[in-house]
Amino acid sequence: MYLTSLVNSGNRLNINFFLIILFVFCVALARASEASSMFKVSKNEAASRAEYTEKKTLDSEVVKNDFRRSILENALFNFERREYDCDLIDVIFSDELDGYSHAHFYRGIAYYKGICIPEDLVLAYSEFHTGAQLGHLDSSYFMALMAYSGIGVSQDVDYANKVFSVLLRFGHKRTVVLMEKLKKHGVVNELLLKNLMEEWVDNSAVIGNK
Repeated sequence: MYLTSLVNSGNRLNINFFLIILFVFCVALARASEASSMFKVSKNEAASRAEYTEKKTLDSEVVKNDFRRSILENALFNFERREYDCDLIDVIFSDELDGYSHAHFYRGIAYYKGICIPEDLVLAYSEFHTGAQLGHLDSSYFMALMAYSGIGVSQDVDYANKVFSVLLRFGHKRTVVLMEKLKKHGVVNELLLKNLMEEWVDNSAVIGNK
């Protein structure tokens, strides 16, 4: 009887010990699962924050570009109407328009004509040159005219002719009109015409790379 009681007591102890171990294991597993879930949430939160930051950056760039575009469109409208005023010149020279080809073109016009700023032919050529590098055809045209005549830059007729050749291939109206006037008055640059017929000028290597 005593032995039976002892055995039963030992079994209860083993069972209790097993249950305690099982309980500890379940608690540990639950905490591990919770930690894993928190880690996933943390990862998702980090990804969400990164996505939000990226979207916010893109949105700010869109707003900035829209702002620059609206400023430029207004400036272009007034310049084309020749309604020059000093406030408009300030806008044209604002940092927000740096890198806009049209803005550099009109800065060149302002320097060339001395509109609300001192006339400076060297800076005018520089602005036209920058506009040309950005692919603005009118900037390339005025830059070539100045190079052809040696205004604001050392005279370089050959370079000017190459630029005019490229502009003609683009069907640039100002250049077409210029060539028609030259022909009408019997002033024909044979080198230019020869280049137009026989030589393909690499646009990117000519315009804006003097």
